[in-house]
Amino acid sequence: MTDEFGEAVLYAVGKRFGDDKDSRIGFEEWNLLDMDDFSRVMESLVKKSLRAGFKLAEEEYKCHAWFACEYADGAEMPPGTIAVELPLGPTEDSGPQWQFSLYEMVKRMIDYYQNREDGTVEKREAFEQVRDEMRELADIIDTVLKGEVYVEK
Repeated sequence: MTDEFGEAVLYAVGKRFGDDKDSRIGFEEWNLLDMDDFSRVMESLVKKSLRAGFKLAEEEYKCHAWFACEYADGAEMPPGTIAVELPLGPTEDSGPQWQFSLYEMVKRMIDYYQNREDGTVEKREAFEQVRDEMRELADIIDTVLKGEVYVEK
């Protein structure tokens, strides 16, 4: 809540019991703590807790990633959409999840590194590496779809 000058305030306007007069309800007049000190302490505690939580998650759990089309109707999601879940929730499969698209990542890479006037490409080696790895993955998928057992090299 802020007052008319945009200053943070620690009260709400309400009615006093019994006489129905407007009254401020809150802690502003108590002056228990300097709010700057309180904010610094709270920020420190939150950061410390987050660091401990991420360290625990990193040491004891693994991040999960999968193609979204594995668990969704193909019409719902493009096949190159990758879902990622961090193991930070109270139970399995309840952590924060994100999704991103391989297709969109490649488009962004092209938009960022290709000169639209003459077609030249910066980071050519990065493009070649991505292309070669995707080609290798496509070959592996073709092998599996033919019914052949894939053996990792």
